[in-house]
Amino acid sequence: KIGRTVEVLCEDYDPVSESCYGRSAADAPEIDGKVFFRQAGRNRPAPGDLVKVCIEDVVDYDMYGKQVLPDGADM
Repeated sequence: KIGRTVEVLCEDYDPVSESCYGRSAADAPEIDGKVFFRQAGRNRPAPGDLVKVCIEDVVDYDMYGKQVLPDGADM
């Protein structure tokens, strides 16, 4: 999955890791891991937002990546 872009439902922001987290459509709450991602642009995604995330690393059941903005967006 490294290098792939997945759509993630943002669940919240974790101030300790300074990243947002959520899950993809393939991940069940309470069962599967989470997708942690750094925001792109100035505005942090809100819980409930769907965002595109490029996966950069996988550790155990969790994926880590960076939010991908639509072309020309400066959010």
